[in-house]
Amino acid sequence: MKQHRNVGTVRIVYAQLFAAALLVVSCLAISWLSNRIATAQVYGMTDKLYVVNSFIGAFDRCEKAVYDYRWIESWEDGPARAELVRNNMADMDTYLKEMTRGFTAADGSLYHDSRALQNMLPHYFDFVNSFLTLMEQGDRNEAIAVYYQKENLVTLIRSYSTTFMLDRVQASQAEYSLTQERIDLLWLLQAFICVLALLLVGYFAFSLTNILSPIGKLVEASKAMGRENFDIPDIETNTRNREILQLVDAFNQMKHSANQLINTLMEHNRTLALLHQTEAKVLESQKLAEEAKLQSLRSQINPHFLFNTLNTICRVARLEKAAKTEGLILSLSKVFRHSLRSDTSPTTLADEMSVTREYFKIQQTRFGERMQLDWRISSQCDPEELLVPPFILETMVENAVKHGLEPKPQGGLVRVRIYMKEEILHLIVVDNGCGISPETLEYIHRGEKPPQADHGIGIHNVSRRLKLLGKGNQLRVQSKLGLGTKISMEIPATYREEEP
Repeated sequence: MKQHRNVGTVRIVYAQLFAAALLVVSCLAISWLSNRIATAQVYGMTDKLYVVNSFIGAFDRCEKAVYDYRWIESWEDGPARAELVRNNMADMDTYLKEMTRGFTAADGSLYHDSRALQNMLPHYFDFVNSFLTLMEQGDRNEAIAVYYQKENLVTLIRSYSTTFMLDRVQASQAEYSLTQERIDLLWLLQAFICVLALLLVGYFAFSLTNILSPIGKLVEASKAMGRENFDIPDIETNTRNREILQLVDAFNQMKHSANQLINTLMEHNRTLALLHQTEAKVLESQKLAEEAKLQSLRSQINPHFLFNTLNTICRVARLEKAAKTEGLILSLSKVFRHSLRSDTSPTTLADEMSVTREYFKIQQTRFGERMQLDWRISSQCDPEELLVPPFILETMVENAVKHGLEPKPQGGLVRVRIYMKEEILHLIVVDNGCGISPETLEYIHRGEKPPQADHGIGIHNVSRRLKLLGKGNQLRVQSKLGLGTKISMEIPATYREEEP
């Protein structure tokens, strides 16, 4: 009994699908038939009108050829002109047969017009052939007389041809109206079939809803179980479908079995979690021990000891009245203090400028007036409030001194320009030193570390740090060997937070 019920349900579903598909195919077939009828009608009308128009065109060309032939000046062109006239007459005869084919007395004016043209055209051909014969014999006067004798016949042919064209257009319009009525009937039939298809689809959707509604409840219950919620109530349904009822009962049983299994697994996971926590504490203890060991190694070189030593040397220089030595040691102390700070926390632009000046003081003590530093700072910039990544300005100036100016015996100038544009802080360092070789510059542009031991390493490191510290940070390098280098840095403007 159960197997018979399954087969019946499947047959009903397939029957509904087949009926819907049959209706859709019927709609498509009717649409295709309508288009074919309309297209055939249009093509038929066009062909008939084209034949009539071609006949009139051939007649006009024949008349023009005859007219040109009678005033011919060179008799050598006579055969070619006569051949042209005969070709046009052959075309007229062909088109006339085509356009008058199949007419009967029931066709009315079309039949009478076609009969008139069939009767007149042989006489017209006789006149034209007589004209051609006389022209070929060299008797132009007689030929011209024959030419004027056919003029009345030419007028009648033109009149009947025009009338035939108008009658053909009217007949085509009547045929088109009849065809349009047939197409309208086909469209009504197509609309009726579409309505039937919609009704069938609606019935099919209603039938599927009775099956899919319990399945939707099963899906929601499965999602709840996937979220580890096994306390949901059993699924109930009012459907009469035996297969769905069996599926719901099996799902409810599976839920209870899975709930028991999950509870067992959760208890097992709790035990594993405690074990992992113990292992994590052991690893944390090992990590703290390693950090303590590293801190112990660092404390062996205490920065405060170095600062105190430099301050002691500075006081000794002061007691010895060595002001220049005192200033040099003081600058070195500031540079050293700045270099020990973290390279990730931002610093003020003023601090970065200060350590750059202190570094340059040390270099001027070494090289004297060979080294010059020029600052150009826009009034829009407040160095005390603006924050920048540390070690960018001093590093670029140091790079300019070490690789640009130091190798030149005459020294040179480093110009630092700072300005703000559209909330982007621009830091530009330009020197007129030796420049960078094209090979090294190519490595820098690719973001790779140059193979040389020193040259370009500082620029590479600053560029890498800027990219790591922010996506908006940019560094560009322009250089020509022997002329100098320009380094442009763009940093989104950030400001120091006001202290409460």
